[in-house]
Amino acid sequence: MAASGVCRGFLLLSLATAWPASATTYKWVDEKGITHYGDTIPPQYVNQGVTEMDKKGLVIRKTEPALTPEQLRAQQAALVKQKELDKQTDEQRRHDLALLGTYTSEKDIDIARDRNTQQIDVTIRSAKERYGNKQARLKELATQMEFYQGKDKSGKPRKPPPEIVQELDEATRQQAVFNATILELEKQKQEVAARFDADKARFVEIKQSGVGSASATGTGTSKAERTTVAFAITPSSKLVIDECIRRWVGVTPSANSAYAVSAEASQTPEQVELILDGRVQTRTGQFNAQRMVCPLTNDGKIDSQGTEIKKALASLGARY
Repeated sequence: MAASGVCRGFLLLSLATAWPASATTYKWVDEKGITHYGDTIPPQYVNQGVTEMDKKGLVIRKTEPALTPEQLRAQQAALVKQKELDKQTDEQRRHDLALLGTYTSEKDIDIARDRNTQQIDVTIRSAKERYGNKQARLKELATQMEFYQGKDKSGKPRKPPPEIVQELDEATRQQAVFNATILELEKQKQEVAARFDADKARFVEIKQSGVGSASATGTGTSKAERTTVAFAITPSSKLVIDECIRRWVGVTPSANSAYAVSAEASQTPEQVELILDGRVQTRTGQFNAQRMVCPLTNDGKIDSQGTEIKKALASLGARY
């Protein structure tokens, strides 16, 4: 027993004398993986992770290695992703509460779906009527143009009047626009029906899980369909803004004809749209407010066909 006590005492004494006499001892690992102890840290290892210990060998402070640029980027990406997930969860929670506050049964959702799709059906019928009128007028113009395909008494080709040619071109263009508008309205109808069907399925899920449960307060996630941000009106952005106004109004924008008060950029997974709160001068000299929507191409220019469809939807009283 005595010999054992002497050994333990010697071991404790050896461990105590193994530590430097200074108040703080630093521990670090070099590039070969070898652990070192010392009163000071070599400069090249300062950012490699350091452990500070007192004279008894107890850890006072531990500093993690400095993050590499790649690790910093990964950390930032993870933070952004988590923030987006938190946002989606919050949006889902609000959406769920809105469902519970708006509808009392699945039948209520069906009624709301039918009401909204029927409104679109009315607009579709109006667009088809206009399309039919343009088609009838095109047939009339085509008949007139047949006369000018021949030759006059002197043998010279008959030249159609410029106004007929112009009207034919305009009617052809408008017919294409209204055809595309009808397709857009049919797409909107399908999207509205799908949205109500998704709401109905979620409503059933919430009810089955119990009001006030984790499911009802938003454990799921939903992705925002549209994001809208301010679009600054600057000398460079004014070029595309003026082009949007010109395509809507048909005149070169100016303080005395038409101008934009504010602008927004609205983005969905499929498209980016420029939305203007504009003012347009009337024949009496007054300025009327007008909302103008111009879809943009991938290179940031005005999508002319898309803009024509938005104008057609507006003329039909549809939401655009």
